[in-house]
Amino acid sequence: MVGSFLNVCIHRLPLGQSVISPGSHCPACKYAIPWYLSIPLLTWVYLGGKCRNCRAPISVPYFLVELLTAILFCGCWLAFGAQSAWLALIYSFFLAGLIAATFIDAEHEIIPDEITIGGILAGVICSCLLPLLHDQTSVSGAVWESGLGIAAGAGIIYFFVCMGKLVWGRQTFLLPPDARIILSETGLVFPGKEIPYEEVFYRPSDTVRLHARTVELVDRCYREVEIRLSSSILQIGRDRLNPEEVPHMEAVTDRIVIPREAMGLGDVKFMAAIALSWVGKGSFLLCS
Repeated sequence: MVGSFLNVCIHRLPLGQSVISPGSHCPACKYAIPWYLSIPLLTWVYLGGKCRNCRAPISVPYFLVELLTAILFCGCWLAFGAQSAWLALIYSFFLAGLIAATFIDAEHEIIPDEITIGGILAGVICSCLLPLLHDQTSVSGAVWESGLGIAAGAGIIYFFVCMGKLVWGRQTFLLPPDARIILSETGLVFPGKEIPYEEVFYRPSDTVRLHARTVELVDRCYREVEIRLSSSILQIGRDRLNPEEVPHMEAVTDRIVIPREAMGLGDVKFMAAIALSWVGKGSFLLCS
C-alpha cells in the first residue's frame, strides 16, 4: 500500500501536482480507478499491466516500486523489529523516501525538495522522538549526532560538487560547419538540441563561450567575434550588453562551450537528509 502511494509521488511530484487530489486515475484516459482495482501488485497482474478502461499500458516500474517497497519493509522488520518496533517503522519510512527519490532521479534527474528538505525535517523530529535511532539514550545526544551527520554528509558531497565543477565544469559541442546558434529569451537552441538557461547558469560565474563568424541581433550585426554569455552579461567582442535587453540573437559557429555540473545541490540536500538526520555521524562515516 505504501508502494502504491509512492508511485503517486514519483509520478506527480516532478510535475508539481498534488499527491492527494485528484484520486488515482489512468494518465492516458483519466479514468478514475475504483478501490477494487487499486489492490497493490495483484491488480497489475490481474489486468495484465494495462488500464481496464482504455487498455493503455501501465509501466512495469509501477509494479516494481510496490514489490520493492514490500520486500524492503519486510527486511527492515526482520533486521530491527526485535530491537524496537518504532525503529523498524522509522527506518521503513526512511526507505520509502529513498525509493521515491531513486525512481524520480532516474527518470527526471532531479530530487524534489519535498523529499530532501522534508526528509531533513522528518529525520530531526524522529531523532528527537527516538534517540535509539543514533544509539543514544538522550534527546540531546541524538540531536548532536544528527547535527554532526548533517555536517559530514552535506559537507563531503558539496566538496565533490565543487571539485566536479573544476574538473568537468565545461562541455564542448562540436557542430557542423556554419551551424546556426539561437540565443532566445528562454534558452540555447542549436542543431539537434535545446538547453534551458536554468540548466546552464547554475552559478553567477557560469559562462557560455563561442567564436562566431557572424552574429545577428535585432538592431546590429557582428563578424568574427568572441561571445561570452553569463546570467548577467552578454559580451560580443568589446561590447557589453544586458542579456535581458537582447531577446533574440543568432550566431554562426562550429563550436560552443557550455558550463555544466558534475552534481547538483539536490544531491547535497539529499545526503544531508540521509547522513545527518537518519543514520547519524557515526553510521555515515562507517558507511563511507
